[in-house]
Amino acid sequence: MDTFREFATQGTDDQLEPGLFDKIYTEVSVTISSDIWPRYKDAVLKGENIGNSAVVGSQGTDGSGLVDFGKASKQAVAALLRIPYKLEILRHVAQAQGVRENVEFCVQCQSYKMLFSEDDRKPRAKVIWDTFMAAGADTPVNIADNLIKETKPKALAAEPDAFEVAYDEVLRIISDNLFAHFMKALECEEARKAMEAVSSAPPPAPPSSGRCCLLM
Repeated sequence: MDTFREFATQGTDDQLEPGLFDKIYTEVSVTISSDIWPRYKDAVLKGENIGNSAVVGSQGTDGSGLVDFGKASKQAVAALLRIPYKLEILRHVAQAQGVRENVEFCVQCQSYKMLFSEDDRKPRAKVIWDTFMAAGADTPVNIADNLIKETKPKALAAEPDAFEVAYDEVLRIISDNLFAHFMKALECEEARKAMEAVSSAPPPAPPSSGRCCLLM
């Protein structure tokens, strides 16, 4: 995936637009992390044959093709969190609205889901819980108490799906309250980059005189 992303983000041809492969990369990345990766982890931890069981039956993320970044949804938010430059724009938007902790919580939850062993999950689960959900946390996410209570025992036990319910709820909050602001900021940023590209382009060649020489 890293090799594909490096290729996809390079200007290999003057006719290729920046970000041309973003949607394809994101769809593949989301499918791997939310569907194939859990199967792979489960197969490895159980000592099963990876080739036969880890990815068989993969259904993708939403069953409808590529993620639609033009429409507010939890799937779109989850996907854009994996695209560095879009994530930075969302962070700035969330900071301006005073809710950056929601974005950081989701980023941490995505990383947590990629951890294999309980030994790896325990310290990460404690950090996420203490930072975003524990009583007296410095940057608490604003979700219902019943969700926090539901999450607590799983977080303390560092279960693989410890933060799934809270993560899903915060994705919904971002989708409902920040996505429109994000889209405006993204449009402004893309317009700025387009203007920079135009201003940095070399000047056109001077026109010819338009006269032809008559050969005798």
